[in-house]
Amino acid sequence: MKIGCVTYVKGLARILSLERATLPLIKYPQVSPILVKNLHFGIKMESGTIKKHSSCDENGEGVLIHNVVKKLESWAPLSLAASWDKVGLQVEPSGHSHRVNRILLTNDLTEVVVKEAIEKGPFGMIVSYHPPIFRPLSTLTSTTWKERVIRACIENRIAVYSPHTAWDAVEGGVNDWLASAFVTEKVRPLTVSKTWPQVNAKGGKLTHHLEIVVSKSDEQLGSFLELLSDCAEEMGTHIHDLKDASDNTKVITFVCDEDCVHRLVKCVKSWPLKPLHLQFRVNKYEQIPLPGFGEGRLCTLKEPLILQDVVDAVKSHLKLSHVRLAVAKDLDLDSRVQTVALCAGSGSSVLAGVRADVFLTGEMGHHEVLEAVHRGCHVILCEHSNTERGFLRHLVENKVLSNLFDGAVDVIMSSQDKEPLQVV
Repeated sequence: MKIGCVTYVKGLARILSLERATLPLIKYPQVSPILVKNLHFGIKMESGTIKKHSSCDENGEGVLIHNVVKKLESWAPLSLAASWDKVGLQVEPSGHSHRVNRILLTNDLTEVVVKEAIEKGPFGMIVSYHPPIFRPLSTLTSTTWKERVIRACIENRIAVYSPHTAWDAVEGGVNDWLASAFVTEKVRPLTVSKTWPQVNAKGGKLTHHLEIVVSKSDEQLGSFLELLSDCAEEMGTHIHDLKDASDNTKVITFVCDEDCVHRLVKCVKSWPLKPLHLQFRVNKYEQIPLPGFGEGRLCTLKEPLILQDVVDAVKSHLKLSHVRLAVAKDLDLDSRVQTVALCAGSGSSVLAGVRADVFLTGEMGHHEVLEAVHRGCHVILCEHSNTERGFLRHLVENKVLSNLFDGAVDVIMSSQDKEPLQVV
């Protein structure tokens, strides 16, 4: 019996189990997307019944997964993410035709969220703000909850994408949403993101400018240029410029990454029939700042507020009944606040050393809080994901992501995702 894209099949012995399928071992979190072959349908056990889900790839509905990823990255490039982060496509169903017409959006990809995706599916993708594959997994068994989560996504052909700190840093992202709790005169990143001036068609960073200078009169020039062009093509690059100089030389220019520079130079030096008079000139580009993009935010309020009003504004914006507050040494709830430094999630490292009247974040260590209050800075802690989840609701309620896909993909907020800590 088939209902839509969901088939109910009885008889556990007749269903290909995960253990019999060919699955990769994830030794490093960078090993993604996870490709699983020969597993065309996911399997879910529920009260002795096997639920088999397809992602409706075969009916041509929705957007191809790689186009979904391109759209997501066009809004918040992964180059904005912190160097330590594990962002991007983490689970990719096998085959090249996986389509997405519904996305489940969640702050954390937990077992209850995966269950929701399966029961309310089909969902072609889960966008999990926090990356579920962050620390290395050595197996994909039922032993740990993280393994079970990833295994369930693979079984049910649900792609998983995580933007994390790219959404923190992007202008109009998580931290700017958190700053909108206040009426501000100015908001700027605490640390400004930087980018390379040029990227290739695949988004790779073009960090170096390489010039190879040869004599125009060299009899080997023609064959040298042909060999050089072929070599560059094999490396995924090409000659960017070819021009004559006034000193009877020809300048061959490449714009590429550092690895390509080393390979080109090594390749050229290894050729027996290379020009006699050969020069290499290499320059490294400087990264350029991206105003409005970066870690954290420093907010200058349009009008000063007392601390109590700042706390009330935060609680209202985050829809919280309680927050944790550390009042600065020798000050009180009526003290004047002009500046707020904030960082969604865990702000200890981003806020360290920043001068502001208030620190606003999800969590900080005990000693970092002590340091702040003794420097005259109040600290408001809201618990980690409480400073992030509201932004995801904003994306759904204001159709930010749906508009990104021109309405071709429905984006739905998880009803099961929640902050694990609560005040009792």
